[in-house]
Amino acid sequence: MPSEAVSVSCVATLKTYAVTTTGATADKAEVPRGETVTVTATLPDGAVVSDYDFAWSSDPTVDFTAGEGVASFTMPAEAVGVSCVATLKTYAVTTTGATADKAEVPRGETVTVTATLPDGAVASDYEYAWSSTPTVAFTKGDGVASFQMPSEAVSVSCVATLKTYAVTTTGCVSDKATAPRGETVTVTAVLSEGTEPEFWETKWSSVPEVEFMVVDDLAVSFMMPAEAIAVTCTLVEKPLEDTATQRVLQLASGWNLVVLSLVPDEESVARLQKFSAMQLDPFNHIYIQAREFTADGLYWLYVSKAGRLVVTGEAAVMPLPQDKEGWQPYGSFPAATLEGSELWQWLEGIFRHQQPSQVESGRGYFVK
Repeated sequence: MPSEAVSVSCVATLKTYAVTTTGATADKAEVPRGETVTVTATLPDGAVVSDYDFAWSSDPTVDFTAGEGVASFTMPAEAVGVSCVATLKTYAVTTTGATADKAEVPRGETVTVTATLPDGAVASDYEYAWSSTPTVAFTKGDGVASFQMPSEAVSVSCVATLKTYAVTTTGCVSDKATAPRGETVTVTAVLSEGTEPEFWETKWSSVPEVEFMVVDDLAVSFMMPAEAIAVTCTLVEKPLEDTATQRVLQLASGWNLVVLSLVPDEESVARLQKFSAMQLDPFNHIYIQAREFTADGLYWLYVSKAGRLVVTGEAAVMPLPQDKEGWQPYGSFPAATLEGSELWQWLEGIFRHQQPSQVESGRGYFVK
C-alpha cells in the first residue's frame, strides 16, 4: 500500500472463442465456453434435407447432437473448426428381364429401364408387362420404360411376349393358327374327297396381300405380316380333254351311267372304287359292286355333288353295238353317231331318249 489512498477499478471480460465452418454455417461466430452452438449444413438451392446423409467433424473434437442437416455442441474453452460433408442418399435399382441405366439412384431422379430381347429382335414385335417393388409409375415406350426414383430401393421386372397374329383360311388349312411377324406360314389347299390334285390349279389370295412362295402344287408359304391375315385358296380345274388314254367324266349329283372306253390304270381303278361303282351281273340280273373295270363295261357311279373324274389308262377299240335283240350297254371314244339305233341315256334321275343318237365320250347308254 502506498502512503496515500488508492482507488482500484477492474473490468472482467468473458472470454469467447472463434467458431469456423466448412460445408455448414454456425449461428455464432464468437462463443464463450459452455454456450451451445448450432451449425446447419450448406445444401444446394431447393435441396431436401432428408435426401442427404451428414458427416460432422470438428477440431478440436466436440460431441455433436445431430439432426437432419443440423448439429449442436457445447463450446469448449478454445476455438473450434466444424466441418460437414453432406452426401446425397442413393438407392439400389435391380432388374429382371431388363437393364437399368443406373444402379444407384437418388430420390426423384429419372431411371430408364430397357427390356432384354433376343439378339436381332425388333422391339415393336413384342408386348411388355412392367412391374416393380415397391410400385412406381412407369412411362412406357417400345421396349423401354422410365420412372422417378422413390426414397427406397426398387426392383423392376419386365416380361416381353412376342406378338402373334391370327391366320384364318378358306379353302385351305394353315400349319399355324397364329404366328409372329416374319415367321414362315405354310397353307395347303383342301381337296374334296375323290379329287385328284394333278387335275387342279390353285389360285391364292389374302387380306392383307402378301407374297406367296410355291411349296408344291397344293401348298404355298408366306412371311407373316404384323397383323392378322385371311388366306383364300380357290381350286380351278385344269383344262383337260378326252384323248385315247384319258377320259374326263363330268359327273352330276346322284347316279351317273358311264362307259370308260379305255382300260383304266391302277390309279384310276383306285379312284373309281371310291365312288361305289355298281354294274349289272348278267347272270343273276342284279347290280353288284364293281371290283374290276373294262373298257366296254357299263358302270353306275354315285356322287353327292357334281364334279369331275379323270380316268387314264390304255387306249381301247370300242366295238359297235351287236345286232341282237334287247337292250345293250354302249359307249365309245371318240364321240359317234349311231344310225338306225335307238339310244337312251340316264339324265337327271330318269332315262331319256337321245335324239339324234349322238354318243358322247365317257357316257354310258342303252342301245337297241
